[in-house]
Amino acid sequence: MQAPLPDDPANWPVYDRLSSHVRTLLGQPGFRSHEAETFRALLVRVIRYLEVSRQGWIGARIAGAVHGEWETHLGEDHPDSLALANRLAACHYGERDFGEARIQWVGLLSRFRKVFGPEHADTLTVTSNLALALGGDGELAAAEKFARAALVTSREKLGDEHIVTRRAQRVVQYLGVLRENAELFAEVSSVLKSGSGNNYNEDDYAVRDHDTWVTVNLTKQLYNPNEPERRRLQAIAEQIDAKLLAAGFALTHVSDHAEGVPDLLTSGLTGLAVIRKPR
Repeated sequence: MQAPLPDDPANWPVYDRLSSHVRTLLGQPGFRSHEAETFRALLVRVIRYLEVSRQGWIGARIAGAVHGEWETHLGEDHPDSLALANRLAACHYGERDFGEARIQWVGLLSRFRKVFGPEHADTLTVTSNLALALGGDGELAAAEKFARAALVTSREKLGDEHIVTRRAQRVVQYLGVLRENAELFAEVSSVLKSGSGNNYNEDDYAVRDHDTWVTVNLTKQLYNPNEPERRRLQAIAEQIDAKLLAAGFALTHVSDHAEGVPDLLTSGLTGLAVIRKPR
């Protein structure tokens, strides 16, 4: 019987209970998490669930607590040790710790290449993962290099319809959107700066990272630009929206995510709406 997929939200109630049981077991004195192959597989799936359900900080704590044990007893190049390390890096990425995710995936990529070969599906997945971490860390040129390499090899060795190839295509597309929006972001920042004068602080008013595009942070005070500048900002925001939608991303209002961790790309248009209202 195939295990339920942690990526499917319909299975999350099951994984929520499993996560609780796993943490109870790991808290038992003398519990050896590396010994049973079935438990190792379960733990990797549970951490994947925590990652995709926006509980990456919990996943990172669990994986970080046991990965040393697995590497010591199984070996750092054991497939399960590599799978756990990949999930740990993904949890850091999901928590926006791009620098740590980048460091871990750089090290993992060489190990995956050694164990599985450079053309293996798992190696290509880690290559795409590293590209995302580099993009989140602001290294778009390097990110695109790794992403394109993963896509080319995936197409040649796995075929266009393979899940790894389709994901590599989405990563290339996503990085391209970030690059295309960089100039728009700079233009928006310039207009915001001209509208707020000495009170402008880019960290207060504009955010751009791997999964968030908020041209204006709704929680910060902004001196409203004049009417022509508002119209110009609106036009720029609509361009951003159009590009994101064309790339297949959904748009959501930033206020729908009270904890400040949007699970979809948030466009400039939702943020700019507040500028048109008097403060």
